[in-house]
Amino acid sequence: MSFGFVEEQSAILKAIGRAYAKGITMFAAASNDGANREDNISWPAKIQEVICVHSGSGGGTKSRFTPWASDNHRVMVLGECVKSLGTYMSGTSCATPIAAGIAACILDYARRVGLSEDEILKLRRTEYMRKMFKIMKKEEREDYWWIMPWSFFNDKRSDPWIADQMRIAIR
Repeated sequence: MSFGFVEEQSAILKAIGRAYAKGITMFAAASNDGANREDNISWPAKIQEVICVHSGSGGGTKSRFTPWASDNHRVMVLGECVKSLGTYMSGTSCATPIAAGIAACILDYARRVGLSEDEILKLRRTEYMRKMFKIMKKEEREDYWWIMPWSFFNDKRSDPWIADQMRIAIR
């Protein structure tokens, strides 16, 4: 969800509840108000049923417009100077679909390395995908989990090792 609100939206909350009950991982932009909300995470990113996504530069530095990390709200991916349709965009709204794409790659890779359907169903739940992102973090920067999927999925890591990491996430 590449949007955020100051207050809870009841219709969206109901939809999130239905999706969460079905085991669907959801991502939400940490902020949509730029530096004006630096100390607050937007709704719905602040609720536990979704993964809050922060924006970082290509070097892994917290974007000036992303709010501060807190509790389980630590996932940070590229969100600055993202090329889209011939123009460059920045924001947690840009970072959010990147994080969702990383999750899709994780689930696809889980199938390729032989995780069972039950394990994959578990991995696609928000709380376990959040744990997977924590395992994948390249490093912790300013309390954020800087996610660099190319450092996790690379030629130096064997498929059995990656499968073991996925199984650790769903414990």
